[in-house]
This record gives sequence, structure tokens and C-alpha cells, in this order.
Amino acid sequence: MSRPHPLVTAAGLFTVIPVPPVTMITADVARRAIRWFPALGFLLGLAAAGVATLTLFLSESHLLAAALAIACLQALVGGMHLDGLADTADGLAAIGSRKQGRDASSALDIMRK
Repeated sequence: MSRPHPLVTAAGLFTVIPVPPVTMITADVARRAIRWFPALGFLLGLAAAGVATLTLFLSESHLLAAALAIACLQALVGGMHLDGLADTADGLAAIGSRKQGRDASSALDIMRK
């Protein structure tokens, strides 16, 4: 059985794009896929830039273009990074409130939960 291209493996790991499944990820397969992460990011960014450009062309709304570009990226990666962003916001809100003796250690505990 032939191994898929490392870019296909990287896309399978970090996007919702349907690709042939990799049934076993060895150290060699992971090493080769990691080398393609920047290229995958570039392609995802290119898709978002295309959405933004088309939106600007059709509506001339910069805010709408930015929102749709972010939505495009999140749709392609399955919202993977939104969870981390939400955890960070929770932790920063906990530090900022300073109520009930909240400090950096409690903020980290909130982010872990």
C-alpha cells in the first residue's frame, strides 16, 4: 500500500478536509508531515485571502471580509483554535476580576478545566 503525500497527512491531522486516512502514524510519517505544516498553513491562508478578496470586491466591507475570512479558516480547521482562544479568555477574565482571591494559579486552574 502506498503512503499518502506528507501534505495529505498534515491536512488529515489538522483540517476537516476529507483525505485518505492514515492508519498508522510512525515517527517517520509524523516527521515528514510536520515539514509540510507551513505549506498547509499557507494554503489555508490562501483560501481565506480568496474569500476576503471576493468579499471586498462584491461588498467593499472590510469588516465583513475579515469576518468571512476568519469563518473560512475556522470551517477548514474545524474550530480547532477557538477552544484554546476561549480558554485563554477565561483565564484572563479570572485574573482581571481579582474577586475571591483569584490570582495567576487560579487562572491556570480555570484554563485547565
